[in-house]
Amino acid sequence: MASIGPALENLFVFNQTGLNISLGLQVVTGTFNGVFTPYPVPTATLGGFQVSAPAPAPLIAQQYYWTVDPANPAGAKTCVWRVEVSDVAGVCSAQVFSGTYGGAVCTVDAVQSFIDPNTCQTQIVTNIL
Repeated sequence: MASIGPALENLFVFNQTGLNISLGLQVVTGTFNGVFTPYPVPTATLGGFQVSAPAPAPLIAQQYYWTVDPANPAGAKTCVWRVEVSDVAGVCSAQVFSGTYGGAVCTVDAVQSFIDPNTCQTQIVTNIL
């Protein structure tokens, strides 16, 4: 069994807005490894970014948003996400919270999202419409 330690977090978004979307980082716990291409994320495209996160002790969080207007995210379609990864008695788990602006619809793709309970490696796939 692998030990809980630093793990990669891949945080994806599927853009269904009809416009390009951009990333805004609010809280990054660990090392930001950068965004995946293409960026900004065109409509009907999967994009995202990666963080090398430390071991949760007992909790680490990433808080970020995807928006159609990086100059005014609170006034445009924007999904704000908070991903919390925790270690409880040697088992990793994740919770995902969201908020919206500008009439955006924000969802999590539960089929493509996962967390490895042994290592805390995480993949979260979200949608913005």
